[in-house]
Amino acid sequence: MLYSRWLFLTKVTSSYLYIKSSYCLFFASYIFCCLQIFSLVPDFRGDKECVERVATSGLDVFAHNIETVEELQRSVRDYRANFKQSIDVLRMAKAMAAPGTLTKTSIMLGCGETPAQIIRTMELVRDAGVDVMTFGQYMRPTKKHMPVSEYVTPEAFEEYRKLGMDMVLFFGFGLLNFLFC
Repeated sequence: MLYSRWLFLTKVTSSYLYIKSSYCLFFASYIFCCLQIFSLVPDFRGDKECVERVATSGLDVFAHNIETVEELQRSVRDYRANFKQSIDVLRMAKAMAAPGTLTKTSIMLGCGETPAQIIRTMELVRDAGVDVMTFGQYMRPTKKHMPVSEYVTPEAFEEYRKLGMDMVLFFGFGLLNFLFC
């Protein structure tokens, strides 16, 4: 039998369930008190009350993915999402959460971003107080999805990791990440 010390909760995709999902996490933190809780949440459309409910629920990691650099948001993400709102959610969560709660975000590479845009994104994430940032290679899940712009080399991922560590971001990456939009 496989045992885990982590409970991973992810977001719901229907916008009308955002508020209810924030309540769900609040109660899950009490039910699973012996586990560490990692929650990947939506941007709650910037709703401060929802962010606060999740951030103060006792979770260990508050994660919200910004998905891509600011310049590519409209072509990569759902039309309701935007970079500033995502950064604001991460900033609010960090300010509201108990000391020791980690904040995390991720972006995909291979969507057409430039190295300068990636570095600027890393700076904005750091300035928002985010503790952990991960990168992954975008992989086109079906022909209906946007094509891969480039396959980023392991060496490039390593360079971004080093830069992230120098910026005092705990940094991770994976070569395979998928975007379903």
